[in-house]
Amino acid sequence: MNTNETKPFIIQCIVMKLSEKESLNYLNKKGFKISRQHFYRLKKDIQDSRFDRLTLLAKSQFVDQHLERIDQLELINQEMWSLYRKEKNTFKQVLILEKIAELQTFISPYYHASKHIMEESIQYENKKINPYPLYNSDNPLLSDYKDSLDIFIGKPFWIWDQDKHNEEFLKTVGQCCFNHMIGKPVKNDKEYPIFDFQKLIYDFIENYQDIWILKSRGIGVTTFLIRYLAWKILSSSELDNKSIFIISGTREEHANYIKEKLQELFDKKFPLLKLESKYTEL
Repeated sequence: MNTNETKPFIIQCIVMKLSEKESLNYLNKKGFKISRQHFYRLKKDIQDSRFDRLTLLAKSQFVDQHLERIDQLELINQEMWSLYRKEKNTFKQVLILEKIAELQTFISPYYHASKHIMEESIQYENKKINPYPLYNSDNPLLSDYKDSLDIFIGKPFWIWDQDKHNEEFLKTVGQCCFNHMIGKPVKNDKEYPIFDFQKLIYDFIENYQDIWILKSRGIGVTTFLIRYLAWKILSSSELDNKSIFIISGTREEHANYIKEKLQELFDKKFPLLKLESKYTEL
């Protein structure tokens, strides 16, 4: 079975908001009999590749398809209002209004989610590669890169309520929090979330000036603190014109290693960003 042939029908299942059972039955009727595990694996592949799909469309027929989809949705909207005006039954009018309200949830996010890709498409055509919006900060750390990172302003470090986090992740197309935007921590080629125990560290740092942590090695505290400092710098003006000093035992090599890890946070999602750096300064 060709996976690429199956994926368009799984996308249809997602769009139609079919349940697991309904999705598997739908795929079976279309000639794709797959297991529950294979269904979720393909569904995850589709969700993980959504930005690649949008970028590919942006560089080819994206504009035409984008306008066609908007025209279709607007036509459906007009026809539903026409049916509403013609309908004399009050109960059926209410049902039509409910469907019109549901339709808005498709139209509005479509405009919102595609805006960034459309801007990239225009910039691509003009051969002006600047994929990030303006950064309006006087922070000297980024004084040469003010055209890069205001996307982080006002974003939370992490959303600790899992249900709210999942909802915000879908609503913002992955731009729900700082850690999703730069990419979650990776260790041994595996991604990890921000763990619940780290919320204790987060709360103490946010509320107290002096914190001592007695910990074992390899539990991610250094990575957490590097990410916290980067978030603090970029999400608000609280640390503008201030310096951060990292004291690391008696070896400056380790301090430089931590500095490099901070710099590498942006390599995956912001490959065009280049920060001025000296041996132990960033």
